[in-house]
Amino acid sequence: MGGDEPNISTVEPDKKWPTQHSWSADPEEPAIYWAAKPREGRFNMKSLIFLLALALVVWYVYPSSPSIRRDFPSQAHLYPHATFVFSLCTDPSFSENSLHIYRYEGVILSGLPERGLSQAGVRLICKVKIRGVGQRQYLLQIEEPRIQELNGIWPKDPFTSAKKLTERLAPLLTKAVKFEYINGRVGTISVPANLPEDILNIHRGILNIFQITIKKSQSAYDLQEAGIEGICHARYLVQEDKRKERVTIIKSKDLNNCQEKVVKHTGMAYTQLCPSCQLRGRNIRASVTFTHVLKPTAAGAILQEAKVREVHQFTPFHELDGTMRVEARQSLILEQITTATVSEVPDFQIQRTLQFRSDSNVLQQPFTLIRDQNIILKVKLSVKDTLNHIAQHNVQTIHSDAPSRFLELIQLLRSADHSSLAEIWRLVKSQPELRRWFIEALPAVGTIDSLRCLKSRIQESEISRLEILQTLLLAMHQVKTDRPVMNLAIEIINLSAIKEIPFLRKATLLAYGSMVFRFCADKSTCSDDVLKPLHNLLAEATSQRNDENIVLGLKAIGNAGQPGSIKSIVKLLPYFGTVSTNLPLKIRVDAIMALRNIVHKDPKMVQRIAVQIFLNRKNHPEERMMACAVLFLTKPPLTLVSMVANSLLTETSLQVASFTHSHITALSRSSLPGIHTLATSCNLALNILSPKLEQLGNRFSKVYRMDTFMYRVMAGISAKLLLIKSSSTVIPTALMGKIKGHALGGEVDLIQVGLRAEGLQEVITKSRSTDIRITENRSIRRILSKIVNWKDFPEEEILGSAFVRVFGQELAFVQIRKDIIDQIGQFMTEPLSGQWRSYLQQLNNGINFQPVKAIMAAEVRRVVPTAVGLPMELNFISTGLAVAKGSIEVRSDPPISRLPQLLTSKIQLKARLAPSVAIHTRAFMGINMRYIRSGVSLQANVRSTIPMDITTKINLKEGSFRIDTTPAQKENKIVSIDSQVYAVSANMENLSAVRRVAILPLSTRRDISSQRFRSSAQSGRVPDERNVAQVAPETLADQVPCSGEDQHPRVPTKAAYRACMRADKIGVQACIDGRMENALSIKHIPLYRLIGRHQLNITIIPVSSAADIEKIVLEIQAGAKSLTKMIKLEDKEIRAPSVMSSDRLGRILMKQAKGNRTLGRSSSSSSSSRSGHLSGNRHLRAGSIISSSSSSSSSSSIRKSNKHSKGQTRSMRHSSKLNLRGSTRRSGSLRLSSSSSSSSSLRRSLRRSSSKPRSGLHRSLRRSLRRSSSKPRSSLHRSRRLTLRRSSSKPRSGLRRSLRRSLRRSSSKPRSSLHRSGSRGTSSMHRSSRRSSRRDILELRFKSGHVSRSTASRRSIQVSRSTSQRSSSRLISKLRHSSGSTSRRSRLSSSILRSSTQRYLVGKAGTPLLVVLLRVRRTDGTQQGYQLTGYGKISSRIPRMHVRLVDLEPKNNWKICADALLPRSHKLLTLARWGENCEKYRVAVTVSTGQLASHPATKVKMQWSRINENLKYGGRMVGDYLPGLAYSLGLSQSYKRNRDRQITVLVALTSPQTIDTIIRLPKMTAFYQGLRIPTSLPVHAVTKRMQEAGFHSIAELSETFLTMNQRQCVAENDTVWTYDGNRLNHSLSNDCYYVLTQDCSDSPKFMLLMKRAQTDKTKKSIKLIVSVKNLTIEVVPSSDRMILLVNGRKQTAGQPILPAVVEVVQNVTGITLRIPSVNIEKLYFDGERVQIVVDQMMSKTCGICGLNNDEKKMMMPSREVAEDQDRLFESWLCSGTSCKDDCKVRRDFVELGTVVEFEGQASRCYSVEPVQRCLAECTPMETRSRRVRFHCLAANYTVTDMSLFNKKSVDISRSVDSHTDCMCRCSQ
Repeated sequence: MGGDEPNISTVEPDKKWPTQHSWSADPEEPAIYWAAKPREGRFNMKSLIFLLALALVVWYVYPSSPSIRRDFPSQAHLYPHATFVFSLCTDPSFSENSLHIYRYEGVILSGLPERGLSQAGVRLICKVKIRGVGQRQYLLQIEEPRIQELNGIWPKDPFTSAKKLTERLAPLLTKAVKFEYINGRVGTISVPANLPEDILNIHRGILNIFQITIKKSQSAYDLQEAGIEGICHARYLVQEDKRKERVTIIKSKDLNNCQEKVVKHTGMAYTQLCPSCQLRGRNIRASVTFTHVLKPTAAGAILQEAKVREVHQFTPFHELDGTMRVEARQSLILEQITTATVSEVPDFQIQRTLQFRSDSNVLQQPFTLIRDQNIILKVKLSVKDTLNHIAQHNVQTIHSDAPSRFLELIQLLRSADHSSLAEIWRLVKSQPELRRWFIEALPAVGTIDSLRCLKSRIQESEISRLEILQTLLLAMHQVKTDRPVMNLAIEIINLSAIKEIPFLRKATLLAYGSMVFRFCADKSTCSDDVLKPLHNLLAEATSQRNDENIVLGLKAIGNAGQPGSIKSIVKLLPYFGTVSTNLPLKIRVDAIMALRNIVHKDPKMVQRIAVQIFLNRKNHPEERMMACAVLFLTKPPLTLVSMVANSLLTETSLQVASFTHSHITALSRSSLPGIHTLATSCNLALNILSPKLEQLGNRFSKVYRMDTFMYRVMAGISAKLLLIKSSSTVIPTALMGKIKGHALGGEVDLIQVGLRAEGLQEVITKSRSTDIRITENRSIRRILSKIVNWKDFPEEEILGSAFVRVFGQELAFVQIRKDIIDQIGQFMTEPLSGQWRSYLQQLNNGINFQPVKAIMAAEVRRVVPTAVGLPMELNFISTGLAVAKGSIEVRSDPPISRLPQLLTSKIQLKARLAPSVAIHTRAFMGINMRYIRSGVSLQANVRSTIPMDITTKINLKEGSFRIDTTPAQKENKIVSIDSQVYAVSANMENLSAVRRVAILPLSTRRDISSQRFRSSAQSGRVPDERNVAQVAPETLADQVPCSGEDQHPRVPTKAAYRACMRADKIGVQACIDGRMENALSIKHIPLYRLIGRHQLNITIIPVSSAADIEKIVLEIQAGAKSLTKMIKLEDKEIRAPSVMSSDRLGRILMKQAKGNRTLGRSSSSSSSSRSGHLSGNRHLRAGSIISSSSSSSSSSSIRKSNKHSKGQTRSMRHSSKLNLRGSTRRSGSLRLSSSSSSSSSLRRSLRRSSSKPRSGLHRSLRRSLRRSSSKPRSSLHRSRRLTLRRSSSKPRSGLRRSLRRSLRRSSSKPRSSLHRSGSRGTSSMHRSSRRSSRRDILELRFKSGHVSRSTASRRSIQVSRSTSQRSSSRLISKLRHSSGSTSRRSRLSSSILRSSTQRYLVGKAGTPLLVVLLRVRRTDGTQQGYQLTGYGKISSRIPRMHVRLVDLEPKNNWKICADALLPRSHKLLTLARWGENCEKYRVAVTVSTGQLASHPATKVKMQWSRINENLKYGGRMVGDYLPGLAYSLGLSQSYKRNRDRQITVLVALTSPQTIDTIIRLPKMTAFYQGLRIPTSLPVHAVTKRMQEAGFHSIAELSETFLTMNQRQCVAENDTVWTYDGNRLNHSLSNDCYYVLTQDCSDSPKFMLLMKRAQTDKTKKSIKLIVSVKNLTIEVVPSSDRMILLVNGRKQTAGQPILPAVVEVVQNVTGITLRIPSVNIEKLYFDGERVQIVVDQMMSKTCGICGLNNDEKKMMMPSREVAEDQDRLFESWLCSGTSCKDDCKVRRDFVELGTVVEFEGQASRCYSVEPVQRCLAECTPMETRSRRVRFHCLAANYTVTDMSLFNKKSVDISRSVDSHTDCMCRCSQ
């Protein structure tokens, strides 16, 4: 986007510069004198001199001025010999009769500050002559100028003379200028008329040296001083050398601290400065230091010598990490003073000042240098040549130099005027290729002439609508704005050709608003004539009530963002303007959003408006939420944030409360420096708010915000998402997302997208309702007329809208209304018109196209003057070009005549495309002017070309999709990236000799890694004198290196990377090749990583083979025909005959494992359970899921293991005692501890004996179990489990007998021995209770959802088993029965995931659901590729899924298998296997839901048995970095060994916004407590749902979404529970109908009335009025049953009412009705209880049951909130009309009845609200006192209609009687 060129600030010649921040001593302040009393007659001159010297020393050491003592305490010791007594005049001046001749040298160098790197520089050497021409008027003239250039390593490479440029500029440089010089101040400068400003700036740079401000009485002082760079802060330090009679003045200026700074910006109008972002480091910093040597004389001081050093540094990152630098130096030395000769003074007509000034068109010459002789003729010829070059070389693909040539074209067009552009248009308009590229370049020119040329083309209809759309908008967004451009833009938006196209008119007005924003960016106020077109548009649209134009005007004014538009906006805002009451909600919200850009200029005014809208609770919640969002954009102070927070304590709207609370919470967590103060204020405000607001779930409106800022790179990014919801739907009413960038000391809104969808949920759920014509019911209208103060609820029409904002400016928006939706629906159903058929016919025949697009993506510039007078420019330019030549052919069978046929026809699409993109980016820092260019430039090029030739076949009806393509024929670089940093030097007189040298020069020196170490004796060498440069000692002497070594070029850090991925089957190879050379060897900082050259190439290379590839086919088939597409049907997984026996054995092992775990839970402590978990049960669980079950053992091995384990019997018995006794005191124990050494030795022996016969295994098992009977039971059970696991091939009966024998022998151990060590468990428990929180969270056990629901039953079973000793047969029997159906599912899940039963999954899953084929057809007829097959049974008892990837080669058994099943509702098991027949490698993942310490939690466990080497290597690398990564992320760590080959992750939801995470790795455990999540989750709802349904709740999401808006209202006895949860207590005291609930839309569909029953006053009767066929249903209770009346007629039981509309279920207790066509899901009535359930009626109901919007408001028919429950019931009473009606009361406005004195006069008062009164001829039976509000009038005022007082104000309130029930005596 283009920017503006703010005017350079100028200084008046006679302006006096203010002296601020002076910290020098006050000369008038009394000094301190030390003096001794002199002796009488002995006082002499020596004593006087001594006393004066002593006083001077005291004044110097202890100055009287407190400012010096405070601010300059350390200067005394720097200049001990300085004295500030000036005997001569020290004001700089020139003698009027003398000629002063100076030798001047000015140098500018650009590059890095380190030596040995290439730099670019320019130097000016000349003589300067100054002579007087009048009183205080002097003439300056430059003689013998020489301009030199540098491009290389300085001072190794010398400056070279630019002779042609010197000859060209010498006539201009040698022109004399006259200047005024008074007391060291340079005043007015008079110049010749033909002297360019660029040359005059060089004179200014010389005169700026003479700008000296001297305060005679002060030696150090500060002030704001004018100079070439503006008015900036300067600090002076004055020294006098009396011996040499010289005065040295040192002046330093901070160029970042200026009152008026000369600077030009372009392309940065949309960037907002962030002062707080620059507190810790500036991206741009500059300073200049002057050193003047003066010789005081009686007539004035003469400047003998002056040296100036100015430094400009820039970095996109932090300045402490290195910067790029532009350094300017000046040297001025007096050579001689001679007598001036009298000569004629030229006539100077132009008056200038010392401040820098540039030509207005400098920014129009940014890219390359062009000679200016015959520029008009050159432009015409160059433009045509450039267009021809671009058009010829960018036909198929983008050429590599296309972006740079495009920049050259833009620069040439910027040099052309309107007539030249018109002539160029006449040359190219008849040539399509040239015309296309000319139109693409015209918007990027950005001049008024280009915009005027475009306007002429539109007026003459020479360009099409599409060309207008893509050209005009870009031109208006990129043009440089000024007053003539704004006038031209007004003419464009009023063109008839623009107004005829609605979308173009909208986009043009929005673009004009953006132009206003840029034009007034640097102005405090914007002129009215610029804003007038937008204000007139809004005013006219408001008066005509044109909603579309109102929205357009608001959005255009919002783009302008000027405070002068607030008056026009306020008229449409709620609470401020009267017009807003009649406007839709969408327009009122748009009016609030129009204030967003005004925040940047007048935040205080926007704050006042936004806070009033927010605090006014009468406004709509969405208006208040949007006002809240705008309010926080203004960065309110703490007081305002506290006011907003306090208002939430009594907030009645939960939507507003949730939105504001989440917004404050999100801001309080921000790390951005720009809103640090706001974040701290919000953090404080959170202490005010109630914690209950955090419990509001995602059903309410929320603000989500994420941001990050890195101070090292001084950049960050933030993202914000606003979800505005209404109570009528869970789908957000409005959604707005914004991404904001923070860098370079500013911030900018990168992109913002907004969506609005009102009524979307109704459209989605409309299909659930029966499509029956609903007519307006007159009965409902008649009843509503009886309700006093009834106001219809506005109907919200279905409306969708969207907008896109870039850089804070809205580019486009669209609105979709009901009529548009109806048109779309009509278009979808009706036959296609002739025009659409012609389009389809063209697609059928084939369309060739070649779209091109070129855009100037960025042009950002910053220009500041240097001390030499040349402008230093910092710019960033990026442009991109794209070409996509191709053809498309579309065919369908049968031909499409209606759009729905797309779902049933066979469609074939052939496309040949070759999209090509090229991006060129430049960044430059240095001198950039039309004569010379010298600086450092970064150039980056990105090029991508992806040719495609594909044929696609789609058949949605059969579920097939196929893509055919041809293989790569030649090597193709699909992505190429190249960037390098150069030192560039060029001048306009020698354009062919442009020098561009890499900033990291080539070096023959070897890398440091390849160098050899040498001792000190070997490394001694003689310095090389040739390396010392010949530099004048008086200029730049400190730049000479100290040694020859510093002049050697720096060795860059080099790196190269190449990786290729080869796919022989599809005949392609992809390679990525990267090369890097940077300056990290100098400094390891981000900036130096960019310096150098970086290359990256991604190449596609064809692979040659014996048979060429004809075609590559990707085919997808879903549904019933998937089986027909399978190529490889044979399943290669072959199993042994003992598969089924292994499966049975697995079930036995599952039973045994279940029994051991159950037994262990009753007798072990938590510490021992962890020990057992880590030792024995680790292999049990792994084996039950992924380990193979085929092993055997020998008896000798078991004997050895038993002998080894007996040595530890005593210690294990002791451990078992501790565990058993501890289990009586702790309920969380799971297992008995055991000897890990014995179990491991037993396993090793079993492995060694795996080759023994089965009978030997049986005998060894019996001996092992017999000998281990004396061991502790825990060790015995573990040995038993391990033995059984390794003997899976043994028959089941033998295992059972062995198990029974071992259990009998082990049961002979005395039971008392298991309890002797119980006293030690207590001390262990107390030690555990004193552990830290880190230990506590690690000791928490995860309980699955199934376990947590049946904990009580299992605990009772465990206690009974642990206290009774049963036989082994009884124990096995109990283990069987305790497992139940859930245990069978667990066993089934384990068996399914074992490889031994994997072959049965495919058969059980049925036919494949999905087949994906990637195959290659070769010339020899063979096919290669891969086949992916998916199976699944989701609706079965155990949902499962199987996916298999196989190689199509018949002899290749390599496969990948993935399985997933849901054995329980709270557990998901997955298994991935790959290798030969999917048997080589296995990884299993288990996901469980449950609880962790009563918190809802999820557990993810990954196990593996064997993985390939690549995964092992990657896992080891990740494991090495994990500790450091965990530490950097703030995770606590515990180095405790966990299970091998297993990773477990536990995530627990501890609060709505925090989670606890535990990660268990084999060698460590990491955990994080209190991790905050960006959103609030309903903890209680999550817990309940997870416990009830688990993973099955996922399948219920669709139904949950459809039924989530079902709400019920219940009225029972004297209590009503509303939709929103209110409980209302009220007894019905009359026989009138009350509106319990009704549809409150414009066309109400139902109304439910309730009244007291006639027969039994304790019961009720109801009446339901439905709009469907004017149906009225009444239910009246009788003594024994309910009487149903339909339209006044009695309905018998079981007789249908309207079968297609009403469903009736009647039984003895009551009647249930269901009418889905009017959204009544259920209506139940039994005489005492009324229950109604409505669906999709959020915020659409009213009555006693409430509004159904989650806001507990008691809303009356007048749309006002009732003060109490009695008022609510009375307001919804259906008044009677005559005394014969059942209802004897009515609601009416009444008079107070007495004359009162109000405001000093007698008045009669009338109620402003209705009061319940008896009908005529009726008297009250029961009354109730009520406080009523009255409006008073003069007593003599006659009132005819008291109902008019309902809109009057309230004057007084009095208590009156309300008649609750009446008795009537009706006359005939």
